[in-house]
Amino acid sequence: LEPEDVALRAFLHAEAADVVGAGAGASDAERVLGEALDEARPQPLVALGIAERLARAGKAEEALHRFDQALAGSLLGLRRSSGVAMTAAEVARRAGDLARAHRFLNEAAKDPELRVHALRSTAAVAAAQGDVARARNILAGLADGLAGEERAQVLAQLARVLFASGSTEDRGEAERALERA
Repeated sequence: LEPEDVALRAFLHAEAADVVGAGAGASDAERVLGEALDEARPQPLVALGIAERLARAGKAEEALHRFDQALAGSLLGLRRSSGVAMTAAEVARRAGDLARAHRFLNEAAKDPELRVHALRSTAAVAAAQGDVARARNILAGLADGLAGEERAQVLAQLARVLFASGSTEDRGEAERALERA
């Protein structure tokens, strides 16, 4: 078999093993993916299968390494790269690797379907880092291009970020954002 075929077979086998049973299925999935990694190295789909399982096991740093490998190539249409990038960003955020979270979110934001979610997440990460100016710029720019409920949610998020900053000037801007929502 070609390396992509080996990767596809292993990935689908691992997914099926996960569905069939938690205990034995999980170890079977890991075994199959490990064998495929040895046989068809490096294949993005195998890296993704390993990354998802490592993330579920709480092994963030190892998972992030595999997510990087997965996003470096074709996932053969089984997962959208943007969705994988969002998952990887969340793993990075929980692990405290905010620079990596930003990188994954930037990748996810290229997908029109995930753009708003990715940019809102980027603003949340920036705010968590204390970069109120960046969060403000992202959210204000995003709100300008939206309407309805989505716009109101972004403006509410902007207001929360600004209120949390503790600045009197930001507080006034936060109140204006809520009025616009």
